[in-house]
Amino acid sequence: MEQYYIIPKTTINDIEDSIQRKRGSETPIEPSEMSLAIDTIPSSVDGTDVPVGGIYLTKPDSNGNPTEAYIIGYAPVVNYTWIEMIGHAYFPYLGKVEFINTSNIISIGGAAFQNCSSLTTINLPDSLTSIGGYAFQNCSSLTTINLPDSLTSIGDTAFAYCSSLTSISLPDSLTSIGNWVFQNCSSLTTINLPDSLTSIGNWVFQNCSSLENVTIGNGFNCNNLNLSSSTRYSVETMVSWFNALADRTGQSSFKLTIGSTNLNKLTAEQKAIATNKNWTLA
Repeated sequence: MEQYYIIPKTTINDIEDSIQRKRGSETPIEPSEMSLAIDTIPSSVDGTDVPVGGIYLTKPDSNGNPTEAYIIGYAPVVNYTWIEMIGHAYFPYLGKVEFINTSNIISIGGAAFQNCSSLTTINLPDSLTSIGGYAFQNCSSLTTINLPDSLTSIGDTAFAYCSSLTSISLPDSLTSIGNWVFQNCSSLTTINLPDSLTSIGNWVFQNCSSLENVTIGNGFNCNNLNLSSSTRYSVETMVSWFNALADRTGQSSFKLTIGSTNLNKLTAEQKAIATNKNWTLA
């Protein structure tokens, strides 16, 4: 089985330091010491060896393009720069990505997995706090993704054009969602919006016409949520939103946009559940 191991330039020094620590010396390596030096370089993807930051690509298709990637070792931010051109070139063929021994990864940077059109499976590290703009844009085969409880922000268009994405669970730690994050996720039917959200961008769900099972966390207090791209919501679902909204009496009014078609499904009494809490419905 052909395999590849891509090491970013910034971690070559980590390898050198690891070798020097094991040898207990900063002097050049003699040929007789080479086997000891090699022992410090990762040779597996299962975490049994001490990994130095890199990407392990394996399971090539009939054209030699790897279909699985394992990101292992030290890499606080995984983004296009970290992966470098050679890794990014393989990404259209990758169906699976796993993070191993990467408890220090706090960010998936901008465009990190953009255009991974074959990607169906990815596990994200529990230490992750942010997902950058365009990070998973055009991952058109991705059907679902599990976001860790540590996540606090999602950047602009991070999941835009993920046309096979059917459901996503946003963690209670999430406070910020950028613009157009789920734009043109045409198969997305199910999502929850936690009450931890304090900032939500423009047209987050633009052209998400399949949305139906949307839940809002009790005490939701985030302005300018726009769910008007879909007309599939039941009256019961929309009333549950209004009941979950925070009471803003005596404060500035917040806006919830659901569109005229959805508004026309509701009675004046049902709308009043929201407007009596100083929310504007549009």
